[in-house]
Amino acid sequence: MTTRLGAARPDLQVGQIGPGSITREFDATLGRDFQRAEFVSLPVTLVILLIAFGAVVAAGVPLVLGIGSVAVALGLTAAVSNHLVTVDQNTQSMVLLIGLAVGVDYALFVMRRAREERAAGASVEDSIVLAGATAGRAVIVSGLTVMVAMSGMLVAGGLFTSLAIGTSLVVGVAVLASATVLPALLAVLGDRVDALRLPGTRRRQANAGSVESRWGRLAGRVVARPVAWAATAAVALIALSVPALGMRTALTDVEGLPKDLAVVAAYRQLSAAAPTKTVALLLTVKAPASAAPAVAEALAAAAPRAAALAHVSGVQPQASVSKDGTVTLLPIGVALDASDERLPGVVDAVRTQVAPQVTAALRGRPGVEVVVGGEAAATDLAQWMDSRLPWVVGFVLILTLVVMLISFGSPWLAGHRRPQPPFGGRGLRRDDARLPGDVGRAAAGLHLDRVDCRVAAAADVRRAVRVVDGLPRLRHQPGAGSPRCRARRAGCRSTRGGQVGRRRDERRSRHGRGVRGVRDAVRARAQATRSGAGRRRAAGCDGRPGRPAAGRPRAAG
Repeated sequence: MTTRLGAARPDLQVGQIGPGSITREFDATLGRDFQRAEFVSLPVTLVILLIAFGAVVAAGVPLVLGIGSVAVALGLTAAVSNHLVTVDQNTQSMVLLIGLAVGVDYALFVMRRAREERAAGASVEDSIVLAGATAGRAVIVSGLTVMVAMSGMLVAGGLFTSLAIGTSLVVGVAVLASATVLPALLAVLGDRVDALRLPGTRRRQANAGSVESRWGRLAGRVVARPVAWAATAAVALIALSVPALGMRTALTDVEGLPKDLAVVAAYRQLSAAAPTKTVALLLTVKAPASAAPAVAEALAAAAPRAAALAHVSGVQPQASVSKDGTVTLLPIGVALDASDERLPGVVDAVRTQVAPQVTAALRGRPGVEVVVGGEAAATDLAQWMDSRLPWVVGFVLILTLVVMLISFGSPWLAGHRRPQPPFGGRGLRRDDARLPGDVGRAAAGLHLDRVDCRVAAAADVRRAVRVVDGLPRLRHQPGAGSPRCRARRAGCRSTRGGQVGRRRDERRSRHGRGVRGVRDAVRARAQATRSGAGRRRAAGCDGRPGRPAAGRPRAAG
């Protein structure tokens, strides 16, 4: 109609504005913004991941995981909207933004740790397992914390319920994908995850975790002067949070919509032709159709009292009645802007002075209900949000504290844990093993039995630790993930001579000679010092138990 009228009268400026038109334009704009966010945010995220990983395949894995999390969460949100709770139209935007952020973020944590373990010499499988045991656990705790924070909107209720449901679902899906789908993808890809590497990124990636990197130097400065840095950061955060003390909540009006919309253009033309800051309060009476004449009379009697209130610019002379005669409206103009802090006072005055007069005039009639609407709805929403804010903050803080206590431990939880031996379920030495009789500073040796080669640590370590590692004249055993050990497991012949790999624990192929030499030296020294009366075998040399020397305590596990 607007288009036809404008074509028929080109000399007139024809526009369309009203609640229905604004809602329709807002929904259409929201859909376009959703598509625009997909086409803009995804390339930007990919560029950031390329900078972080330096490889196209590695950068694409978190992005695929984030997109998949958003898609699954949108499907679950639609199911919830169809069967449980009506989902607000803004939920899709929240799910897209938060889901893409946490999905990429969580995948970044796990992949970064897996790549570090792989670079340290662990196998593909071990690096994924170690990443899941460390970074994966941090991802789960982080996801639970975010879900707890988002669930605080359930306490507020209303339109925030759908936002809480949508955001909690997408975070939960992202955590589940990072704990299950991501390790599977990394296991399938293996070392091919670093395929299509960008030129000039290998050296930067190699120094990424070093203390000499940019972030390592920054952390060093912070640790060197922790009090000064903490005070500076606290002052900066407090200064940035001060404006929140004066924050006021309100519903978005026409001015908050994009300027290129037709309804916004019509609103501006109307405001320019009739400049005013008036907002309308609707004194509404719902009653049976038979009581319509009495309702109109009661509203007409209350109009002068409403016009006498402060900041009221005028009252419509005649009330508007619905087609069925059950609803009657009396518009009251208020010469204030919708965001004016004095508007709630005018709303309270209408409710406490004008509405009771109408109710008293209609007393005795069944089914009569008197309310104040219009711009009062936005005022009520703002007051309701302010009243729920302390409850939301308290709810989030308490649940977050509970999650942190469970995650990091507490005295109560520590008292209910089973005691464990400091080195796992096995001691350092068996009871039937003996220490050598005479071990000097120049030569040290231990009987290396198969069960004593490695010790299970109480805390997670990157590689297993041998009992003899670190003793004098004993070389380090190559790590399980070193190139030499991987070659041995694959049946390849080890390279003779030279150092394999770049790590200190990846030694020459004749690594076992050092251990055998120490063993032979200890055996010869023990045999040379034996006496006829106190002859005994050197402990640990041949694997048979023997008696300890006099005055020498027996080594216990």
